[in-house]
Amino acid sequence: MPPRSKIKTLPPKIREDFDKKLIVDGFRNYAECEKWFAERDYKISRSSAQRYGKGLEKKVESVKAATDMATALTDQVGDDAGKMNDAVQRMYQEKIFNALLEMEDIDLSKMDFVKLGRAIKDMTHSSISQQKWMSTFRNKAKTTADEIAKRATKGGLSAEKAKDFRKMILGIAQ
Repeated sequence: MPPRSKIKTLPPKIREDFDKKLIVDGFRNYAECEKWFAERDYKISRSSAQRYGKGLEKKVESVKAATDMATALTDQVGDDAGKMNDAVQRMYQEKIFNALLEMEDIDLSKMDFVKLGRAIKDMTHSSISQQKWMSTFRNKAKTTADEIAKRATKGGLSAEKAKDFRKMILGIAQ
């Protein structure tokens, strides 16, 4: 196992300030980072700052991509069928999964396993509720589509046109 990053062992406030500096600087000027740390009485090399910055940049890009994806999804399909909620849940699940994978970098004495457990329970409950709602929605849409097609045919609409209306309604539910 590689040695733990010196930057990850810094006090949270210093690390937070450094994260902001990296973002504002566009993840450049790593030689300046060494000076920045020295001004705060920390001996962190340019290469350590760059390794840490590379990981942070990846995380920032991931969040930006997820935000862009969620925005595009909302613009394209809206939130009529709970697709946005589903996408957010999947992103949240991914974050928790990644956090669990990176637990070697986490100080376990500071980890609140009760909160993590509750978050997983709440997310699972929300996902099950969403799935039940979608199943109910699809069943109601199918029943409604069948009834409309039946009434339309009785009202003189051709069977083919009634079938088209049914497909349109079910297209909303899928």
